Amino acid sequence: TEKFFEETEAYAYWEECDGKFRISGEASNGLEALELLRKQKIDLVLTDIRMPMVDGISLLKQIKQEKLCSCVILLSEYAEFSYAREGILNGAFDYIVKPIDNAKVEDSFERAYTFLCSISETVPPVYIISMPWQNIS
Repeated sequence: TEKFFEETEAYAYWEECDGKFRISGEASNGLEALELLRKQKIDLVLTDIRMPMVDGISLLKQIKQEKLCSCVILLSEYAEFSYAREGILNGAFDYIVKPIDNAKVEDSFERAYTFLCSISETVPPVYIISMPWQNIS
């Protein structure tokens, strides 16, 4: 996750978000992500659609089936509507197309935070796990 924010200007946003988000883990593939999600409470998952072993859509489906996390943001180099549609139909919170638009990332995280606060009895910091496997830009 730190790599994701270091490679975008959104890193400034990350530093200034007043502790809303905390990095809980990072996985190099979908199987690692599932292991992390099964072991600890994670509020938000940021994942690339293209990953080794388990792709982002399959990961999203498994997360939703097992109720492991309520907010998943997908990253993809594919702007094709079919990928976004599949993500949304399977419960993705948002779909961000690469190259990363910093304003869109900030907007997505702010909306995710508002959503997570609305479904939580406590005001979190939001715990994140990230799998941006491919190059972010």
